[in-house]
Amino acid sequence: MKRFLKDIVYVTCILICLIVAVEVIQYYVSDNNYSYKTKYIFNHRNSIEGLILGHSHTLRGIDPVLLGKNVFNNAESGKWIYYDAKELSKYVPLMSNLQYVIYPIGYDMPQGYLSCHYEYDHHFKKEESHDYNIHMYAKYEHIPYDRFPLKLTAFSSFLTDNLAYEEITGHRDCDSLGFEILDSTIHCSINWDTIHLVHLPDSEITKLPSKYYDEYKEYLTEMASICHQYNVRFVCVTTPCYKTYINKTSTRGIEMLYDLIDSVATKYPIEYYNYLSDEEFRADSFYYDCSHLNYIGAKHFTKRLKKDLGL
Repeated sequence: MKRFLKDIVYVTCILICLIVAVEVIQYYVSDNNYSYKTKYIFNHRNSIEGLILGHSHTLRGIDPVLLGKNVFNNAESGKWIYYDAKELSKYVPLMSNLQYVIYPIGYDMPQGYLSCHYEYDHHFKKEESHDYNIHMYAKYEHIPYDRFPLKLTAFSSFLTDNLAYEEITGHRDCDSLGFEILDSTIHCSINWDTIHLVHLPDSEITKLPSKYYDEYKEYLTEMASICHQYNVRFVCVTTPCYKTYINKTSTRGIEMLYDLIDSVATKYPIEYYNYLSDEEFRADSFYYDCSHLNYIGAKHFTKRLKKDLGL
């Protein structure tokens, strides 16, 4: 029996050592999007003048090279606004030359969705939907999610194929300035203009709980406050979408979007530019799917944004 217990302790110690070793190797060696961007911002904190935040709409829709000098794209797919707010509070005080921050607003607004690109129950009501991000942000930026305060170990990353792939293989999708091209093809598929598009009517929006909307408002206000404190322009944009997406937008969703902007503007400076249905971006060739620009559209959009911001 004693021998058995010793063997269990021995095996357990080996497993713990392996997990710790993998953690250390991944943290210092792995070159995935999260590790790369964290290191880049820290190493260039005194030279970055423009910082792009948000989710896939800016990750693949705004090219830093075309926007101006010393601009970095720190957006990431599926990124919840919570992480952007925490990043700003952490990085802005260290960035002596930061002039402006760009954040995409509208598409990811819970309850105020322009139209539901993903099924609401799956994307927002289930807190596990954050699983893709919580491990990486907790590990590489030391930002624990408030509902998941414990740092996840390397073992937990093996439970999620995408995380394991990014960390173990050192896979990085973005370029040196954080920008990511979806694909070399113009459209994602033959039905690119309708794929995954699910409409959420006004009658359903009014029935949804306000919990996540209130959180969204809280974090957006926090971001505006931090930028104001350090004399940084806080710019919010609604990126262009294809006509099939626009046709599904909710009137109530649009109203809530502007209500949110107005609410923040009563407390702190905020600039807002809405390109959702801008006629300049109606061409089919600009879109990867109905709500994401492809590399052609990103080029045109970035140039337009640069002009509008006076950069």
